[in-house]
Amino acid sequence: MKPENHESSLAIWDVPARAVTGCAFKIKVGAKCAAGCQLAGGEIAVSDETGARVASQKLGETPWHTTGLFWTEVDLPAPANEGVSSWSATFESAPHEKASASFSFVTVRPPEHTVTIQVIDRDTGAPVQDVAVRLGLYRASTVESGLAEIAMAKGVYELTVRKVDYEASPRTVEVAGDANIQVEIGFVPRPMQDPYWG
Repeated sequence: MKPENHESSLAIWDVPARAVTGCAFKIKVGAKCAAGCQLAGGEIAVSDETGARVASQKLGETPWHTTGLFWTEVDLPAPANEGVSSWSATFESAPHEKASASFSFVTVRPPEHTVTIQVIDRDTGAPVQDVAVRLGLYRASTVESGLAEIAMAKGVYELTVRKVDYEASPRTVEVAGDANIQVEIGFVPRPMQDPYWG
């Protein structure tokens, strides 16, 4: 009688917000068996969008805290081109069923300059925090002072800012050196929904 395979699952974390073209970066990957098996030494394989293997690593001897999740840190080579990539990690070790999980990351050119974005309220001039700032593929969010700093490569980018109940038009920005940019956003509260119509 053929032995029953054990169900396994995979988790991926600590994926960087941005990877730099041509440089290495790290992620953490963990595998867990539903039957509580010791998975130390099992292999984690990471593949790119084409299915080509880009790295592999053995699971460590000690599980992550008390979760039974055996994990490892995997060194990965960033793609040579800018853009969004979606890769996958796989664990397969008898008698366990194959488990896989995908993760996405953004690859950017090496940073050359620092751009500081200051977001203020259009009506009061007060700084606005927790605003999502995006310059092309680069992202950040403002702190209490209304400032967000982004280390980035030179080029021409679309600057957009987003926050619930606020609005601002996107604009084009050319980055040729360190720069300070001020953005005014207007408070536009969402209309109340009719409780009857929803």
